[in-house]
Order: sequence, then structure tokens, then C-alpha cells
Amino acid sequence: MTECSDFPASLQAEITMGLDRDVALGECLSLLTVVVDHETCLRLYPHYAAELDPLLTVAAEMWRVRTPPPRLVSYWTGQDRMLAALACCHPFWHS
Repeated sequence: MTECSDFPASLQAEITMGLDRDVALGECLSLLTVVVDHETCLRLYPHYAAELDPLLTVAAEMWRVRTPPPRLVSYWTGQDRMLAALACCHPFWHS
């Protein structure tokens, strides 16, 4: 578990000063996927803790849900749609 004190003072200041809630949420979601636990994120952003707590809880629950892999036909259909969209918008993809 990573504690706030494990971060250099300059990083703590950068993380906690002058950020709005959406930026704080984005930072927490990124940190949660790497090294930081839920409680540490709340300590990093004490002024947003009440707002971030339910959002981080929902994110953690969503990450725990196992999703089945897409069916092969869905994969190929999605790839075809993506390539068609690229062909319309990007000259590299034109034949």
C-alpha cells in the first residue's frame, strides 16, 4: 500500500494544489490502476474526498466485473466499421 508520505513533496504539492474535481478524479483513476489504493487517493485529495469516494467505489466495482470476450463476428464487424471510418477521414487509409 502506498502512503501519501511515499510521494515526494513536490509531487504531493502538484497533485493536490489547484486541481478541479474532474482532474482529481482522472488522476485517481490513473493512480488506482498502477500503485495507489482507494484510501490513498482520498488522502491525496482531501478537499474532494466526499465527492470522489462514491465515484472511486463505482470504478472499483466496475473493474471487478468480468466481461466475456466479444464474439468473433462482433470483433470483425467492429474492425470493418473502424477501417471504414478511417478510410473516410484519413488519406493514408484510402486505397
